[in-house]
Amino acid sequence: MRKTLYITIALGVTAFALYHFLKPKSSYVIVTKWGIKGNQEGWFDNPQDVTIDAAGTVYVADFQNHRVQKFTSEGRLLQVIGRYGHDPGEICYPRSIDVDAHENFYIYEQEQSRVEKFTSTGKFLLAFGKAGSGRGQFSGGADLAVGGNQDVYVVESGNCRVEEFSPNGKWKGNLRQRRRGIRRAFWNRG
Repeated sequence: MRKTLYITIALGVTAFALYHFLKPKSSYVIVTKWGIKGNQEGWFDNPQDVTIDAAGTVYVADFQNHRVQKFTSEGRLLQVIGRYGHDPGEICYPRSIDVDAHENFYIYEQEQSRVEKFTSTGKFLLAFGKAGSGRGQFSGGADLAVGGNQDVYVVESGNCRVEEFSPNGKWKGNLRQRRRGIRRAFWNRG
């Protein structure tokens, strides 16, 4: 069985690349890599996360460029989504990204302490969360994952918890109250 692995690598201050690995049987082999440091389309500035949809499209959270870039598995740029801003639908320091079964993607924005949901074509659907420590609020760096049940799980370092949300952004609980679901969300990614 072949497995595909995509990772973002930042080396020093000048070399940024997305590596595409295939695992044929026993070891990973680099198939391709793409991207250099910069703000032009197809280039990266501190990419933070990468995810792949069911069709094999690669989504990159391009942190310093305040955008999401979509590529084919061979590295051909398909689309650049987002522009810098603080309003719903604008992107501000995307730290984490994942795709649901309907090929919508979610990003966690570090500076805004919120999650935004977009269609695969980049149409803004909704935003939820804000800075704080209450229900549906985030603090510090975070990661997110879409579980098999399509719920969104947000891991946040500042509040030391994992919060669960419906695909509509409705708060459902956190792991202090509900311990089920986290294994499905994070260990079944990809």
